[in-house]
Amino acid sequence: LDEAFENINFILRIDGKHYEALRDKAYIYFMKNDFVNAKKYIDEISKLKDNDFFAYNIKGLIYFKNSNFYEAKNYFEQAIKINSKYIDSYNNLGVCLLELEKLDEAFIIFKKAQEIDTNNPKTLINLGNILSLQDNILEAIKIYNKALAIDPNNQEILSNIAIGYCRENKEKEAKIYY
Repeated sequence: LDEAFENINFILRIDGKHYEALRDKAYIYFMKNDFVNAKKYIDEISKLKDNDFFAYNIKGLIYFKNSNFYEAKNYFEQAIKINSKYIDSYNNLGVCLLELEKLDEAFIIFKKAQEIDTNNPKTLINLGNILSLQDNILEAIKIYNKALAIDPNNQEILSNIAIGYCRENKEKEAKIYY
């Protein structure tokens, strides 16, 4: 990240309004949990490009990380209105709805995300998580296995499958995934 940050700063010294550099700098700050600077650069992007879905998505993530789920939800919904094909906004909105304990709404959002990309592991994990919360364990395991076929080294998927089998009292199967 440090080298990328240096490159971005170089670009911004040449062109202080370079959209991609500002976007990337905001995202790096977000990844470093520096939400003040992330928001600062997102605000710069918003001045350059009105109705930018990426800016709304990052603002939603900042509010989400600060446990302001209702505000985050509004930003994710706005991002989706601007770009209905950006799957991360759907996944973020769905997780936000889970935090607000709106399982049915979250499930609908994750199904919409799955329509955009049937092989997105994050979406499949989220769908499996909802099914698991609804005690539909065997169906959740099926979804997790589909995600595992796409991303075979994903520890979250492996763990979720093992936990599912444990909940179904199938310890022998669970051990395969631990």
